[in-house]
Amino acid sequence: GIRLRTLALRPRIFEVKSFIEESECDRMLEKAGPHVRKSAVVVKDGDHGKDVDEWRSSFNYFLDSSGDTRLEALDERVQNLTRIPIVHSEYAQILKYEYLGRYTSHTDYF
Repeated sequence: GIRLRTLALRPRIFEVKSFIEESECDRMLEKAGPHVRKSAVVVKDGDHGKDVDEWRSSFNYFLDSSGDTRLEALDERVQNLTRIPIVHSEYAQILKYEYLGRYTSHTDYF
């Protein structure tokens, strides 16, 4: 089963083991696979004209779990672990990186 270990209280850091089964990973990849596209990147004024592949070269898809009993069960597990209603979460982001792909350190503020 799932194993939870507290690593720190301030800030709260937990290690979660055995949270997701390999068959669930396979299901997410199967469902997302046909939809995965080059990740969109929003650039700041100072970055216009730069090659966005310099800092992000991934492909992604935001996976809606609605109507899929295996993925809805995973959503319920997330909700139970975090104690946050699943309606307050985003869809799972499925990411793919090819060989030497990257997502370098950056700031997300404008």
